[in-house]
Amino acid sequence: MLRYLPPVKERAATCGPGPFSMADTEVVAKQLEIAGYTDINFERIDADVLVGRDIDEAVAFQLAIGPAGEVVREAGEEAKRRYPELVTGLKDALAEFVRPEGVMMKSSSWLVTARNLPDVASH
Repeated sequence: MLRYLPPVKERAATCGPGPFSMADTEVVAKQLEIAGYTDINFERIDADVLVGRDIDEAVAFQLAIGPAGEVVREAGEEAKRRYPELVTGLKDALAEFVRPEGVMMKSSSWLVTARNLPDVASH
């Protein structure tokens, strides 16, 4: 996307592209601490993920929630004007991930565990 549109500003309107906003372990740990959780642990899980049954569905998925989608949303009118180019560029970039079962990409997620004990004093 950055070949076609400017990068997202540091102070973007969103806190990150959808579920990717929870990739920062420090931010997630702080949110959990504020909510009263302790013993916070992160385990990285790597797996292939189906991002579309075909290339068109994969492009739509990337534009909806992926980092590419955030770049497009932040670019506004320029992205609308260059949309056909963006779709072609994404199709080219995703072509190497097409398999018989669909478009499969590498993905990483955090398995987060934490403890939130009830406040004994209030019971």
